[in-house]
Amino acid sequence: MKLALEKFTFDDFPLYYSLVSNETVMKGISYGALGQEEAEIRFGKLLYNSNLHKNFGFYKFLDLENNDFLGFGKLEIEQLGDEQAELGYIIVPEHWRKGLGTKLSKLLVEKAIEDGLVHTLYAIIDPNNEASRKILKKCGFVFKGYQNLDGAQVEVLERKLFNQVR
Repeated sequence: MKLALEKFTFDDFPLYYSLVSNETVMKGISYGALGQEEAEIRFGKLLYNSNLHKNFGFYKFLDLENNDFLGFGKLEIEQLGDEQAELGYIIVPEHWRKGLGTKLSKLLVEKAIEDGLVHTLYAIIDPNNEASRKILKKCGFVFKGYQNLDGAQVEVLERKLFNQVR
């Protein structure tokens, strides 16, 4: 496999929607599966966010050898100057349990380190999602705590990218 990250474009909505509308895939995401209208709204925000900075935003995760869409990942900042970014990912179900979540997460961590814009990455997971917890721990994330998000309790993990003296 030759793995690559490419930023989403307007034409990629069908790929995005194929995942976020899937009940099985979205079971572990706090807001659950999305309908067409909500997905279109979120996709518009995703495209806007991806234009804030060249190395941050939402990425298609691809196998270039056979042009397969494997899922997507994000390094999300809310505005320029943020010192932390959210790392997240979703893998196409046919590719679950093949180590691709770990590979995608490592690619995203490397991208954040190389860029140097943020000092901390954080990830939000369903506390029952043991697979995501294992992936994130393999990538150097540690448990930070629990919080309430959209009415659901979520687990927050974080990874410091480098020490900063203030």
